[in-house]
Amino acid sequence: MSRLRTRCISITTLLISSFSLVVVVGIGSVLYLGLTNASHNSREMLGELTQMTMTTVVNQVYGHLSPVNTQLTYLTDIIQDGKVDATNDTEIGTLINGAMATTPQVVGMVLIRPDKSLISAQREDNLVVSEDWRHSGWVTQWLNRAPMMYGVTWMEPRLGRTVIPVAVPLHDGRRYLGTLLAAVDIREISLFLAALSEQINRTIFILDDQHRVLAHPALFDIGGYRSTIDHPLPTIDQLKDPLLGGIYQADEGKRGWMQVPGLHSHYLQRDGQGVLYVYQDISGYGPGAWTLGMYVTESQLPPVISRLQRYAAFGAGSMLLALMITGLVGRRIGGKIRQVARRMDGIHGARLEKAQYLPSSYIREVNQVARAYNVMLDDMRQHQLAQRLLGQYVPEAIAMQLVKEGGEISPRQCTATILFCDLEGFTGLTQRMPATRLVSVLNAYFSLLVEIIEQEGGIITQFQGDAILATFNVPNEQPDHAQRALRAARSILTALSHMRFEGEALQCRIGINTGDVVAGSVGAPDRRNYTVHGDAVNMAARLEHLNKEYGSRLLVAESTYKLAPDLNWESVGRVQLRGHQGQVEVFRPVDLIPETTKGVQDSLRLH
Repeated sequence: MSRLRTRCISITTLLISSFSLVVVVGIGSVLYLGLTNASHNSREMLGELTQMTMTTVVNQVYGHLSPVNTQLTYLTDIIQDGKVDATNDTEIGTLINGAMATTPQVVGMVLIRPDKSLISAQREDNLVVSEDWRHSGWVTQWLNRAPMMYGVTWMEPRLGRTVIPVAVPLHDGRRYLGTLLAAVDIREISLFLAALSEQINRTIFILDDQHRVLAHPALFDIGGYRSTIDHPLPTIDQLKDPLLGGIYQADEGKRGWMQVPGLHSHYLQRDGQGVLYVYQDISGYGPGAWTLGMYVTESQLPPVISRLQRYAAFGAGSMLLALMITGLVGRRIGGKIRQVARRMDGIHGARLEKAQYLPSSYIREVNQVARAYNVMLDDMRQHQLAQRLLGQYVPEAIAMQLVKEGGEISPRQCTATILFCDLEGFTGLTQRMPATRLVSVLNAYFSLLVEIIEQEGGIITQFQGDAILATFNVPNEQPDHAQRALRAARSILTALSHMRFEGEALQCRIGINTGDVVAGSVGAPDRRNYTVHGDAVNMAARLEHLNKEYGSRLLVAESTYKLAPDLNWESVGRVQLRGHQGQVEVFRPVDLIPETTKGVQDSLRLH
């Protein structure tokens, strides 16, 4: 056994040192609290700035569009009250031309009458034009939609990406007078958003129905895009702004990074940088809702945010360093424990000859474990040697029973099947071969029989010269003990017909009987032997000897035959066995040597 160290570091001291280091690094928790508070204040400040910006944008949008609603409502009241004749081109022309003067965002107005005539005014030339559009499809379309409208209705952009049509039906209480249309130019909103985006270092936008771009600083710089009546607005994908496409792809882990009352916000890692999106929906200016929003990248955040990020990175680095140190120490201690576990695994399954001693350690407690393990290993090797030697003289099942019952097996009476086997011509063998060769032949012969019998669960309780006494169903219970004994007997005879032992061909005779026996430890207090007694044992021996008279190799009693009647047997008659009262019917197998089973084939290969 290797010599172990006596002066070692206490594991308690080591752990205290490690935890002290962790506590020192725990100052990072204070840094974390400070960062959390500063981050909260920064987010609050950024939220207030964002809320002010969004309020400005919303007010600008409402300020640009609300006058249109007011003006159209005013015109509708004048016409429906009869103050202006809807059929009089001059009065209508003067009315709409004057209305456009007070609403510069309106670039044109049109009154479509039920007879499909219309009167229009445009801002560029200040001309009022009266036209007959009876054969125009779009005029018919507007007239057909008029009954489904109520009040001022904002439509989808249809006259270009910067113009939105607004319609209001006219009624005098008795009849439909026509539909008043206004074309609202929203270029001013995009220009305002572009200027504001540059001023506050943010990108501000307005989306129609979540995917069409209504206003954006880059709206007037879309190469390759051509506005049409059916597709007046570019989509998010057509705009030269890759970051805008991430507005609906929130990072779930940071969706609530900044909360602004009345606004939606989320955070996203996009194209290698963090992007914060803030937006809200407004309605009333089209069939769908508009999304007013803005986004800001990490590089555009105020300097305080960048400083917080640097502090957070430093704190995270310190904590990581502490974790690495703690991990190294833990791995060192854990490695010692794992080494003990591996050594213990080395002795699992009685592989003691491959087990290694544990080396010494500077950790006192680990060193004590190593010392105890090495002493235990020496003791186990001695115990294994004694157990191996015992196993050569006592069957394993009996040895286990001895251990279980404290070294003595209590006698018990039970039903068992007894197999008695005797070598044929043993006297002649002893006369014609040297003793050393005779022992070699017997050892090879007995090795085969022991293997076959134990393969079937039998226990060899006695070696009597060249004979073997084996039991089934004792000490271990076996419901099919008779079948096991019969299979073992037939396998033995089959194997002997194919094998040679040191060049010698051997045969044996077998007798099998089933009956009541008494099993237990018998002998002097200091030397005992496990065996079975009873008339059933004597009958098995008598049946083995009876093989000489019938020229057979296997005879079984009626008691065993009844437990395996489905085999191919023939009765040799009722006989009187010496020492037994009454006659016993005896059977022998018709097919004495069946096809070799796999277990026997393995035995043949082994020998």
